[in-house]
Amino acid sequence: MSFPFNRFLSNVTQSDINAQITDLQNTVYYKDGRVSLTGNLNVDSNNLLNIDNMLLGHTSPSTPAAGQISLYAKNDNNLYITDSNGDEKKVGSEILNVKSFGATGDGITDDSANIQTGIDKVKNEGGVLYFPTGTYLCNSTLNIGGNNKSFKIFGDGFDTIINSTSSSQILSGSVVNNMILEDIKLQGNSTTTTHGISISDPTNVVINHVYVQNYTSTGILLFSGDLARGGFKNNYVKNCIVNGSDVGNNGILFADLDHSHMIDCNVSNLDLTGSPSYGLQLKNDCQNCSVIGGVADTCRGGVAFGLDNDSVTNISAQNCVVSSVSIKNCIFGFLGGACSNNTITNLNIDMNNLVNSNEAFRFLGG
Repeated sequence: MSFPFNRFLSNVTQSDINAQITDLQNTVYYKDGRVSLTGNLNVDSNNLLNIDNMLLGHTSPSTPAAGQISLYAKNDNNLYITDSNGDEKKVGSEILNVKSFGATGDGITDDSANIQTGIDKVKNEGGVLYFPTGTYLCNSTLNIGGNNKSFKIFGDGFDTIINSTSSSQILSGSVVNNMILEDIKLQGNSTTTTHGISISDPTNVVINHVYVQNYTSTGILLFSGDLARGGFKNNYVKNCIVNGSDVGNNGILFADLDHSHMIDCNVSNLDLTGSPSYGLQLKNDCQNCSVIGGVADTCRGGVAFGLDNDSVTNISAQNCVVSSVSIKNCIFGFLGGACSNNTITNLNIDMNNLVNSNEAFRFLGG
């Protein structure tokens, strides 16, 4: 159960703290990263709760001493920080624990419906949904699309696992705007799950430090279907790991996006007999996009731009950049089809480990 701001440390006493300690331990806030409200608890002389050099109060406390920060909620239900110079800054809002919606994370109970309830709340009202360490069994696809407000979903790194038995995607959504997904592991069924993440028409979507494995089609898929419909842009996939488990056809794929970027991602163990089996791909009319850093290991093609084949016309990946990617154990290093005005720099293609060492680069028609 989260700790509501409207009763957040107003005239707090030690007995009040003891009564609410469970709520505090299940509440997490942000301040340049995750800050968990646990630690040594005491009430200072000003009747403010001191947790490991953080002073918390219902209204702004006095300026903290050097080396301390004051973290507190106001009546507007926003969280603020004041440093020793007296400078105040809004830093976040209450984060909801998915377990407060009935999710168990025990790896046995189907948590799909309860997780979806939590997702619906933050995507329709705005906010942040936190998944504590655990394995959350989901027998249905979780819908993250059609949000009305900015929202964020995060876990405790790869110790937070969504274990899906869905016959389609683990997470899916259409028209997703201003979403952050990070610090979580998505594990599908290697015979039935098609995509780990599938988002159509994304804008301002950030996927950071997410691990995807056990799927048959694409690990992380962001696409618009038609760039001319609106230039869906400003999307980032960063620090992600996609493991095809020898059955996944593709790693990370952007199609028909604008100003969207893959940064320091690692794709491995795709199905080399599959099609197209590309590790990091900017497909069709991607424009002003990039693949920066990262590794493509054991894929048919390490990095690919443009088309899968040369039979389609009037499509071109333009003004895209690939740089500083390590490619190994692939059939082809880089593939390009229907590309123009793109930049390739500092690729590290291990020729000794290419399955076909004569084709570090292949360009299709167009």
